[in-house]
Amino acid sequence: MTPAWALLNDLVPSLYKKGAYTAGNTQSIQLLAQGVVTMTPVWSDQVLEAISQGVLPETTGVVQLGDLALCGGFSRMTVLSNGANKDAPLKLASFLLTKEIQEAIITEIGGFPGVSWDHISDELRKKYADVIPATIPTFPGGDWETNDGWYGNVAPGISRT
Repeated sequence: MTPAWALLNDLVPSLYKKGAYTAGNTQSIQLLAQGVVTMTPVWSDQVLEAISQGVLPETTGVVQLGDLALCGGFSRMTVLSNGANKDAPLKLASFLLTKEIQEAIITEIGGFPGVSWDHISDELRKKYADVIPATIPTFPGGDWETNDGWYGNVAPGISRT
């Protein structure tokens, strides 16, 4: 990762407090709204809610960073093949996978749909075209040295405590 740290180190003069992290998504959104920062990574549901509530303007751009994994994983639902009442969970699964509910996941809670975007309306696909990932890798994968690397190479002046 040495070349990556060199590239990130070049960004230090432009980083918020020379590479410090905010206390969370809410503070990041506040800094963006106040113009203190011009770009920040934020969970999709929180930035979309901030836009819908007027905290951030409708013109706020959103982007999915190049096929990055979602570190929280995905929500799952399981229907036991040997369950005594298998019909009820299958009906629930069918309901949750409907176009109406999947679009509500996007518009009401700012989440990603559990179905292919091909099954979402053209209007929503166009609106969120910049955040539709081409692939969804799993996380973590491989040997990660990001925390130590960040503080050792990019933000050495920031306290980790």
